[in-house]
Amino acid sequence: MKQEEKDRLRAALPITELITYLGARPGSGDAWHCFRHEDKKPSLVANNQRQVVTCFSPECDLRNKRTGKDGLDIFEIIKVVDNCNFMQAVDRVRGLVSDPAQLLTQKQTPFLSKKKRRVPETSQDLEHIPELTDLQEKHRAFLKKRYGEQWRWLADRYGIKGWHYHVAIPITKDSVAFIPLDKEKDQVFYRGKNRTAQLFPNRPEEHAKASSVLVVEGEKDVLAAELALHAQGKLGEWAVITNTNGAGNVKRDTPLFFNFDPASVKKVVICYDNDPAGERANSAVYENAREFFSSSARISIKRFKNKPTGYDIGDYLKEKQSALAM
Repeated sequence: MKQEEKDRLRAALPITELITYLGARPGSGDAWHCFRHEDKKPSLVANNQRQVVTCFSPECDLRNKRTGKDGLDIFEIIKVVDNCNFMQAVDRVRGLVSDPAQLLTQKQTPFLSKKKRRVPETSQDLEHIPELTDLQEKHRAFLKKRYGEQWRWLADRYGIKGWHYHVAIPITKDSVAFIPLDKEKDQVFYRGKNRTAQLFPNRPEEHAKASSVLVVEGEKDVLAAELALHAQGKLGEWAVITNTNGAGNVKRDTPLFFNFDPASVKKVVICYDNDPAGERANSAVYENAREFFSSSARISIKRFKNKPTGYDIGDYLKEKQSALAM
């Protein structure tokens, strides 16, 4: 491959756009939260002028596959992420360059001020739902690793599709949730006209028949809990929901229970992650449920005592081999 062609592709795909697409989150300056591992303090440095990224975390696997050195360009990043050779990485980059709409999922503008978060380039970018594909091997491997041999039941129930480095879960005809493959704890994002919905899943008919409700933190934990309840024949009696805006944004008045019949629900269990944000969300949802449901409903919080920070119901189900006792 000629150097001129490599230079053209590097210029057409700035390295910060690629890592944003892969799930990296901006810090300040050239610092980013790495998309290959848990990264509370930004350890990734990306510079469009030098056209390389370097991660300084010892946990990171972003190393040149041939030499083991730091400082990867767009092709080396793709080789690591997709476990492919150079020419396959070139083909992947060409595909991204030829279809820039793929990169708009998380494409962002510079900080407007220190107090304002990054915002999407335009609302139309977020309303655009890219063309989804059937599940490829990398999507199936992700689902199997996270949800076990019964992942196909989830795929059928939700109509799960693939989209490059994400699994895509249609929510309505106008909105889709995308779960990144590369980092289990990374953020789920929504695309489509109805992307602002705060409830996942939104199943009015099923929820209206439920007598018990389980509230968890995040879409991935909804899938894990539903699978466990399905295995025990209790899905239907139980409904599992989450707030799509994250534990830090759930409030006492966040609309969560509007699909449920207050007189029919006898039990509500709230189970956010084992961290400060999760504890605040537990309290907010508890007060929310007390106001919404009748006095006959038993409302409780399930906490994970003596577990590490961030431990969640997905971890609990793996540890208990999908035994869900509420």
